[in-house]
Amino acid sequence: MARKSKPPESPASPVLETVVITAAAQPALAPQPVRQQPVQTPKPAPQPTVQAEAPAIPVPRYPLWRRVFFQPRVLFLLALAAVGGVTAPHWRGFAPDLGGRSEFRVGPDQVHVTPPPRWIPRNLVKEVFDQGISDGILPESLSLLDDNLNATLADAFSAHPWVDEVRLVKKSFPATIHVDLAYRQPVAMIEVPQGLYPVDIRSVLLPPADFSAEQAATYPLIRGVRSAPLGGPGSAWGDPVVLQSARLAATLGANWKTLQLEAIVCPKVSTSESPGVFILASRGSHILWGKPPGTDDPGEPTTAQKVGRLEKYIADYGAFDRPRGPYEIDIRPFRVISRRPIIQNPTSYRMEDGERR
Repeated sequence: MARKSKPPESPASPVLETVVITAAAQPALAPQPVRQQPVQTPKPAPQPTVQAEAPAIPVPRYPLWRRVFFQPRVLFLLALAAVGGVTAPHWRGFAPDLGGRSEFRVGPDQVHVTPPPRWIPRNLVKEVFDQGISDGILPESLSLLDDNLNATLADAFSAHPWVDEVRLVKKSFPATIHVDLAYRQPVAMIEVPQGLYPVDIRSVLLPPADFSAEQAATYPLIRGVRSAPLGGPGSAWGDPVVLQSARLAATLGANWKTLQLEAIVCPKVSTSESPGVFILASRGSHILWGKPPGTDDPGEPTTAQKVGRLEKYIADYGAFDRPRGPYEIDIRPFRVISRRPIIQNPTSYRMEDGERR
């Protein structure tokens, strides 16, 4: 065994001891078992916690009108309009009266109507104002600011006998009124003991004073009427015979002069259920027309066919009393036009009532 040698002591440095262990002196070490380190499995990543949502509260589905009107802005405007409507009548008392100013006054010169045809009097608007004031329909003065102005003027124009319909009344500033009218048209003159009375296609009496003798002669003449008009101008005559003869005159009016016709002779009685025979007079001849338009009988030619027969006769002979007339001419048969002379018995027709003897 080796001896330990002590190095010289030094008072200034600490003592270091070296131990030398030889191989023979080392004790045998028992083998140490190998410790197995536990295998650590990776921890799964933490998953986000999902919280269950609370059940949704159903939102009621309101009607469209409620969703539109029940809005703050809409409710505010409605409330403002309601307040304005309630207070407006009270505020008018504080507003200046503009109705008397000239730019708001309405008279005949400020009213413009649909251009009238030639048979309408030129002073129609003035007549409407005069008649309206006289009948109490129009006040003495009219204002453009009157809320009922359009309706008032419409009533006044409707009451005039020449006006068939008031279609539109429109006002504008400065004071101007535009009135859209439909006018009545004369189709015939009714011959009665009192004189001649003009009527339209619906047998409405028109103002006789608006026709001169020359103008009245240009319209078809209707004879044999035994009734009198039920009212004044602007009202219907009230007799079916006059109504049917007026329709016949309107049918023949365009060809009245070409066909050389002189008058329509009415039967004593003629209704829609039992229409009578109407006669046309021309140069002493009597033309049996038959039933009036609107009551066409399947046993007679149509209105257009009858007019065609009259035109053909004029084209072939030049007049209804030719070649050796006058004649009784019957255009009612389907196949041919029949005629016979009435020279030997010129009174075979009573022209005042249109009946054969």
